[in-house]
Amino acid sequence: MIVTGNYEQAKPHRKAVTILTGDVFRRTDIIAGGGPDERPHAYLVEQSPGVSLPTHFHMTDQFQVVVSGSGMMGRSHKLAPLTVHFARGKTGYGPIVAGGEGLAYLTLRPRVEYGAHYFSDPGTQVDRKAPKFQATSEIVPLQSGVVAATPARALIAPDDSGLSAWLSSLTDSQAFTSPSAGPAGRFHVVAGGAALVNGERLPPWSCLWVSAGQVEPHIEACLGGAEILTLQFPGYSLFPPPLPAGASVPT
Repeated sequence: MIVTGNYEQAKPHRKAVTILTGDVFRRTDIIAGGGPDERPHAYLVEQSPGVSLPTHFHMTDQFQVVVSGSGMMGRSHKLAPLTVHFARGKTGYGPIVAGGEGLAYLTLRPRVEYGAHYFSDPGTQVDRKAPKFQATSEIVPLQSGVVAATPARALIAPDDSGLSAWLSSLTDSQAFTSPSAGPAGRFHVVAGGAALVNGERLPPWSCLWVSAGQVEPHIEACLGGAEILTLQFPGYSLFPPPLPAGASVPT
């Protein structure tokens, strides 16, 4: 399965979402999911200055990529473009606190899951036996102006499960070769410049999902170059834990 999401086309459908604390976030669905559970999901979250997203978890593995602004995740991880964070399903993380400029970040999942399970919510049941894992990259500034070609660099180094994150910089019309193809699917994100995917122009923060075993589409940089972020899910993402029978799904 190959699914593309054009950020510029998605922007007009930006919506307000109220979370458990009563704060209002903005969400833009870039790859909206829908259909069967295996459909991927990619969306942009915008937090206002000083607003905090409480510590929580999801049932599904996910990547998050900081697009703009600044903030903190927990007590030790500073957030700025281009921080990449991975959390395994049922792994708690946060709080995510937006800085004085606000904070915007992509959330990318191999299957659709709306809402969150907050530790502060008395109704949240935590599986204490579930394996926990998360990884956060160092902050890597994007190139400004015309992008120069540089070798792909690992933002999250590959491990035995296949998990990894890479940033590739392409010059004018340069073809892209994915630096990682693991046992599960992966997202490519246009992090800078613009790219052509099978002839379709994708502007910054557009997303492309490629399922495991799928032949990569032809991707090349537009004039001015492009920066492509590749987010490879680990092998255990092939078998995401289902929601418990009868469980309510937060919106």
